[in-house]
Amino acid sequence: MGKKYLFSVIIPIYNVEQYLEETILSVVNQTIGFKNIQMILVNDGSPDNSEAICLKYKEKYPDNILYLKKENGGVSSARNYGIDYIEGELVNFFDSDDKWDENAFEAAYDFYKAHKDEVDVIAARIKFFEAKNDYHVLDYKFDKGTRIADLTQEDEYYSVQSQVINLFIRSEAIGDFRFDKELKLGEDSEFISKIILKKMKYALVCEALFNYRRRISGNSAINRQFQDLSFYTTSLTNYHMELFRYSKELYGEVVPYIQAMVCYDMMWRFGKPEVDSVFPDEKEKALYYERVHEILSQIDEKIILKNYVHRSMAKRCDAFLYRDGVDFIKSLAVNVEEGKLYYKDNVVYNISRNKGKTCSVVRAEIQNSKLFIDILLANWIKNATETGSRLYLKYRNNYVELIGKDDNSHMISTRLGDVPYASLYKAEVNLESLKPGKTLNVKLYLRFGDKYVPLSISYGKFVPNSNDFKYAYKFYGDYAVKCFRTVIKVIHSENKNRDAAQWEKECI
Repeated sequence: MGKKYLFSVIIPIYNVEQYLEETILSVVNQTIGFKNIQMILVNDGSPDNSEAICLKYKEKYPDNILYLKKENGGVSSARNYGIDYIEGELVNFFDSDDKWDENAFEAAYDFYKAHKDEVDVIAARIKFFEAKNDYHVLDYKFDKGTRIADLTQEDEYYSVQSQVINLFIRSEAIGDFRFDKELKLGEDSEFISKIILKKMKYALVCEALFNYRRRISGNSAINRQFQDLSFYTTSLTNYHMELFRYSKELYGEVVPYIQAMVCYDMMWRFGKPEVDSVFPDEKEKALYYERVHEILSQIDEKIILKNYVHRSMAKRCDAFLYRDGVDFIKSLAVNVEEGKLYYKDNVVYNISRNKGKTCSVVRAEIQNSKLFIDILLANWIKNATETGSRLYLKYRNNYVELIGKDDNSHMISTRLGDVPYASLYKAEVNLESLKPGKTLNVKLYLRFGDKYVPLSISYGKFVPNSNDFKYAYKFYGDYAVKCFRTVIKVIHSENKNRDAAQWEKECI
């Protein structure tokens, strides 16, 4: 039997009078036509003027809007209350301070019509507005375009869906599933992951956009979660462990997609020294660490390392300390021939080709016939492997060891407190023996034991480099400096009357 509406939109309402009208209108003005949408407004005991706004639109659209009122019980309670009144084919659980782009419903339904036998869930992109103006950290999953993500395939394990607000869910797929009212954080993920697990696939529609308000006031739940004890207790038992239990019930194992989903959420807790201060006593803290170990021991190390969001070494150190009881950085092994660092059989870092900020040249300039170079090298790579590594400058076939000191301008949070991310190394190279018409190549190497591995270099914004412009170089009298990923070139001009064209010719 067909549904009365194409969509049902359930909006829990509590203390949102300043945003509510804008939220409602973003649904009313959908290009698919409001006549195709049922709006269920659930007043969760809101003490402000939200009720008057609800009644205003209920009176204006009596055939589309259902207004419900209940005692305050939280967002999960309000959503569950609205589920019983669904009359739409697809359901959206919409927060009362956010907005939809006006064509989102139409774009989602067009895709759903063509694939309704394949998926129960359609996801839109999430873009922040107000205090923040960029896309959600999980937006990378849309890079491969509009499609159906088959979560049984390795390349889709990491296409995790952590929220319900940007989703359209087939109403029949909800069945007996309800939001866990004991969960203050993670109730979205626990609910939708169970629905997605049924078919192990869902749709991603790039043409549909959800606008997520990141409030300037900073009083949203996501900003408070790190100081909330339930983030370290109930979220682990009722969300992480519950998803593991349900996956095993369906498939006899914790499927990789659920491992990736839980890993993504779990690792928000890592690399934060304030975690210990949240617990009321040592017993609660010890229980947290026991649960973290139990959860991570069921997540494959490859999934931890391939997490697209949590790539910091501080977070990885925490994860493997809890999971394997090891010092992750010292447990790394180097393959000198490949120029890579491994944890067991997994590549962790490509020393010779990585484009990150592990090694950054922040100064490369010439004064008085000397090249001065300032280098920031991440402390983790200096300490990698059991014996660690040392930084060398190579030029004229000679290796010169550099000695660094802590750079306190960039601190990172770890369980041991705030520590410097990098060490600063200063080097100078005498250019007096560089003859006109000649070029000096300066390279950086890490030495592991008696073996040298070339380092890929990134550059600070004031250093001339060739990554964006073919002829990016800087003049210093008769010299020019030009920087590449693997080498810093110093060119000594042989033409003292050179013009720009001559410099260009010499610097190619």
